[in-house]
Amino acid sequence: TPEGIRRTVISSTWAFKIMRFPNGSVKKYKASLCVKVRMVMTLAVNLGLKSKQVDYTSAFVQADLPKGEDVYMTFPCGWKEPGKVLKLTKTVYGLPQAPLAWLSKLSDGMYQADFKASNVDPCLFLSNH
Repeated sequence: TPEGIRRTVISSTWAFKIMRFPNGSVKKYKASLCVKVRMVMTLAVNLGLKSKQVDYTSAFVQADLPKGEDVYMTFPCGWKEPGKVLKLTKTVYGLPQAPLAWLSKLSDGMYQADFKASNVDPCLFLSNH
């Protein structure tokens, strides 16, 4: 970061997954760079909530961070760059801004394709075509 400017630096982690064919053989290995978010899991445990995840391939990493918002992240495990951080230009999984940034990007594309957001649910897009 520029000299004298204080910024919050968030931690990062890797999420690994093995994709398999129906017969059990390995189809591919998947790695995602994520921001560590502990608060959501802490709340879920303390309130006795169940947590579920839906994964849309590379959705969040396609959305730009809002203009004027500087977010820095430590290097993930296995990447040694002591004293250095990454300045993000795109959102990453686990970043609090990621869902809204992705919805904004998705909405722009849907509006260009002549869809309109539902009055009941802004994540539901409707078209008269």
